[in-house]
Amino acid sequence: MTLLQVEGLDVRFPTADGPVHAVDGISFEVAAGETVGLVGESGSGKSVTALALAGLLDTGATVGGRIRFGGRDMRTLDEEGLRAVRGRELGMVFQDPSTSLDPVMSVVDQVAEMFRTHEGLGRPEARARAAEVLRSVGIGPTAPRFPHQLSGGMRQRVVLAMSVACGPRLLVADEPTTALDVTVQAQILDLLREIVERRGTSLLLISHDLGVIAGTTGRMLVMYAGCIVESGPTDEVFAAPAHPYTRGLLESVPRMDGPTGARLPTIPGLPPDPLYTAPGCAFAPRCPSATSRCEVEAPPLVPTAGNRRVACWHPAHGPLVRTTVAQPAHRAATGERLHVTPMTAGPETSVQPPVSRPDTSGRAATVVRARGLTVEIIVRRRGLLRPVDDVDLSVQAGETLGLVGESGCGKSTLGRALLRLQPHTRGDVEIAGRSWKALRGRRLRAERRHAQLMFQDPYGSFDPRVRVGAAVAEPLRMLGEPEVGERVDGLFARVHLEPRIRHKLPHECSGGQLQRVALARALAVSPAFLVADEPTSALDVSIQAQVTNLLRDLQERDSLAVLFVSHNLAVVRQVAHRVAVMYLGRIVEVGDRDALFSAPLHPYTRALVAAVPVPDPQQERLRERIVLHGDVPALSHPPPGCHFHPRCPAAMAICRTQVPLWTERPGGHRVACHLYPADVAARRS
Repeated sequence: MTLLQVEGLDVRFPTADGPVHAVDGISFEVAAGETVGLVGESGSGKSVTALALAGLLDTGATVGGRIRFGGRDMRTLDEEGLRAVRGRELGMVFQDPSTSLDPVMSVVDQVAEMFRTHEGLGRPEARARAAEVLRSVGIGPTAPRFPHQLSGGMRQRVVLAMSVACGPRLLVADEPTTALDVTVQAQILDLLREIVERRGTSLLLISHDLGVIAGTTGRMLVMYAGCIVESGPTDEVFAAPAHPYTRGLLESVPRMDGPTGARLPTIPGLPPDPLYTAPGCAFAPRCPSATSRCEVEAPPLVPTAGNRRVACWHPAHGPLVRTTVAQPAHRAATGERLHVTPMTAGPETSVQPPVSRPDTSGRAATVVRARGLTVEIIVRRRGLLRPVDDVDLSVQAGETLGLVGESGCGKSTLGRALLRLQPHTRGDVEIAGRSWKALRGRRLRAERRHAQLMFQDPYGSFDPRVRVGAAVAEPLRMLGEPEVGERVDGLFARVHLEPRIRHKLPHECSGGQLQRVALARALAVSPAFLVADEPTSALDVSIQAQVTNLLRDLQERDSLAVLFVSHNLAVVRQVAHRVAVMYLGRIVEVGDRDALFSAPLHPYTRALVAAVPVPDPQQERLRERIVLHGDVPALSHPPPGCHFHPRCPAAMAICRTQVPLWTERPGGHRVACHLYPADVAARRS
């Protein structure tokens, strides 16, 4: 039975430059009890579609088409009628839980408000029902009261509790896991699946993460430039995508079972500007199969084989060929092999390609070395915090060291401490053979040309009133370099940007363009060491692949030493030579990329690797999952002994009292865990 039927939905927004055509006449259905995924890059119209379904668009928007939900035309309902449907029959989960919750209202009262509004319960009864719903999503009575006291994962659980409190028939989840760590993402997705199965709720899951869609949905819709370009059963679309855009998305995704050391395939160019609609297929300027017909005539969404639909004059036929490597064999506490993820049968080949590695014969100098690096911060009412705790690491010329871990574990603080942007309490950092410990003022500024930083948010790292060309030129002028204009043009060419981009303001650049500008600015002073702090986390998958490939090309050509900070393990697996895993201020495992991902030793590393979704529905259903419960503890109250022991499935009595020693394994693979015999004199302070 069809629960939601959308016919010809069209949404336009007025702007000073003209109307923005955000959604262009899309049609789709969601059946009762069905899970449907909606995927596409930023700006494709996914979130606008979700807001239109619930009648939450701004009053200035022009909306056309029909939206029938449960037999009613949603567009004919007044505001009171829409409020009666929202929450009771149609639940919404938004991307950022922080903006969905009232900061001055307790979470119990916010969930209770649903019962008071839609079921007319009194405050005591509503609060009792709210506490019951919160318990069902894993938030007990001892949890903090207000949103700001909760972690990101707990806040998203509260929003889920509010959305399902009154038993809605349809749940619309708009990027519900985007801002979450991979371990918390796995918890939320498991909770979503449990809610759908237990309550029989329909789910429209909006996401740019193809791994999330693969493991959660039964049918999927692919959007591009406001249009649905392909739809069909999730298994079939992933196995044999027909639209070139869908194929490009799937090929661009870094996979945990894909080959390492190879460049990621990319979709050239950028999505079209919604202000300027051209005739023909919107994807034609980026499409490798485009013909003259595609440039003048827009293809309709038409049925193909089975339940598939595609909007393309030249759809692809046949399966998507992938090269895969064996998945990690996760190990028990004793190191015994537990499980090997089955490989999907089909047109795939299992190979281990050659991997490009830095020279370790002695000619590759150690560019960065940190010994016993510790950062301590005194915070009012929270006491002493130690976001970086006795860290040792080194990075060679031409090497990329990946640094992974959950939010709050100290990755960004460590990157800033290496550059003396964050004062450290103990330890020392050497860059290019010189200690930075005693450097101050002008001497420190002079040395900083050897080490540069790429920030996570490109828009937040540029002055909005300064044109990007001037921002790149600024470090050159500060150093008194000659011919600054020519140097800037050369830098833009190195990062594959047209010279005209230099005249734009930051807000006039796309996210991918601005991150390339940030890379050009970092390279302007020819550094020996680059800290790339989550450089791709804010980018769509196709632009992420472009920036990742560019960063690796430049690093190999210039023999840069790179610290690549990320929570995306699949991206790290593509770009890093070695990987360090960080938890609550401490490095817990360091090793060669292939060794660490194929046979992780620390229970925390195993949980991180197992939590990464695979963009393949069959493998996602079959693979082993290690769901890591709970959140990273507060820095103000770190657990004694091994910081990971409260969440560790293999924790022993010794883990609760003693800090584990470093153990050296073959190939330089090191781990700090009581599950392995420790080296003498490796005790951590």
